[in-house]
Amino acid sequence: RGRGGGSFVRASGDAVNNRSLAHLQELTVEELRDLGDEHFAIAGAAAVLAARRAVAADITRLRALVTRLAGSQDAVLSRRADSRFQIELAVCSQSPRLTRAEVNLQAELSAMVWMPQLATDPATEAGRHAALVDAIEAEDETLARSLAEDHCAVSIRRLIALRMELTH
Repeated sequence: RGRGGGSFVRASGDAVNNRSLAHLQELTVEELRDLGDEHFAIAGAAAVLAARRAVAADITRLRALVTRLAGSQDAVLSRRADSRFQIELAVCSQSPRLTRAEVNLQAELSAMVWMPQLATDPATEAGRHAALVDAIEAEDETLARSLAEDHCAVSIRRLIALRMELTH
């Protein structure tokens, strides 16, 4: 039940995948690249600020999300854990604007990144996230930015490759 009561319906995994695939096909390569550029900028800035501002409780929350993703055996749960990590990283930056931007990006990107066609591996993603948390905990802004930006770049390259494959 929601705050005001009522019922909520969740789309099936197949329905989410079908919508994500249709959305991917609607986007041009240039639009995907632009979306990736935005995510690159937001995630990189959030990682730098998180390395400067995160406290022990933030690190604990991020590590718990890494553990949740690493142990996930379900694509829907993996997507949620990954998206939650990305948003929580922005929260650790202590920038409401960056956090809102990340929430909006996750709403558009997360389902596409976790489409079965991409075979995104939860353990691999969790390993990337763990390295990022280590950099944030060490207050290594340069490494944190690099890891966050690399993660965004890899995700967008994979989406662009799938988009191009679908047009042939």
